[in-house]
This record gives sequence, structure tokens and C-alpha cells, in this order.
Amino acid sequence: RGLLVAAPAPLGADLAETPAVKSVASNGPSWEELKAKEKKKEFMQSQLFIDGCYTPLAIERLCEEIADSGGVDLLLTSEWPKGVMSTLKDAWPEEAEVRKLAKGAARQCSSAAVAELAVAAEPKYHAVGL
Repeated sequence: RGLLVAAPAPLGADLAETPAVKSVASNGPSWEELKAKEKKKEFMQSQLFIDGCYTPLAIERLCEEIADSGGVDLLLTSEWPKGVMSTLKDAWPEEAEVRKLAKGAARQCSSAAVAELAVAAEPKYHAVGL
């Protein structure tokens, strides 16, 4: 009564494809999946850097340090702030091709996190490595 028994799925078969599990799988993620996702989220929120990349916590801490320091004279970043070239006007028509290349490069090598830092820091100078 109410006991559901299913044959084991063949190796390499997706569990969601077996009839016994199909109805359960369509109801959403399991408790284990939700718990694993929650643990991963907690881990991500507690780390400053993951695989050499900064996290939102690192940006938050840097913004706090900037606020406590009273200002930044020189900001060195490897990425452009996102949207930095969006306000570049067509002031020099003779340099349109160079400007187009610079906008494309800035679009590919830009970061919203760096933009957030630049706004928080309000540096006198901002040097970008890429």
C-alpha cells in the first residue's frame, strides 16, 4: 500500500527519465538539492575570492575600506569600469575608427564591480591595465 518500488536505472541513464521518478522530478528540486544550493550560496557569501576572482563580499569590503579611508588618490584596476565609454561623444570625427576600437575593447574588458568601486572611491586618477 503506498509503497513504490522501481527497478534501478541503467548506468548513464537520467533518473528523471525513469517512470517512477518522473512524477517526483517534475515537482521541483529535492530537499538535498535545495540544501546543497543553500550551502553553496552560504559559502559564496563568506569568501572574498573564488578561483582568483573577486566576489560581491570582496567588493563590499573594499567599499567599506574606501569609506573609512576618506578617499583614494589612485585606483589601479585590471578591468575597465562598466559603461565608461558609453558617454564618449563623437567629438573628434577623424578618430572615429580608434574610438570604435576603444569602445569595443572596453565593452569586452569591463566590470560592473569595478564601476561600483570607482564610484565609491571617486579617485583623482584611475589607471586600467587592460
